[in-house]
Amino acid sequence: MPRVLLVVAWIAVTIYAVADWSRTPEDEMPGRIPKPMWLVIIVFTTMLFAVGAIAWLVLRWVNRAEARGHRPPPGPKGPVAPDDDPEFLFRLERDIQRKRRQEQQRRREEEGPADSHD
Repeated sequence: MPRVLLVVAWIAVTIYAVADWSRTPEDEMPGRIPKPMWLVIIVFTTMLFAVGAIAWLVLRWVNRAEARGHRPPPGPKGPVAPDDDPEFLFRLERDIQRKRRQEQQRRREEEGPADSHD
């Protein structure tokens, strides 16, 4: 019975490796080995205790882990509220300063002609 389970596991690993190989895009091949060559490795090493299939699965797992390592950690995509957005706060402060300058300039212009008549 253990031999039967071993053979079934052996075949299952090989089938899974071939299925995973078929779904993997060419640019994500592990080990910089071309996609057709991986199929040859997986299939022809099946008789050697599925060494190629196991190598595929291990290298593919490592490749995926490395790809995940280069991504930023998951978190909020953007600010939750406008007051949490630094760009929004910058624009708001800029607009407030612009309005203050315009108001000061308007006051100076109103006061300016009155002072010049004295």
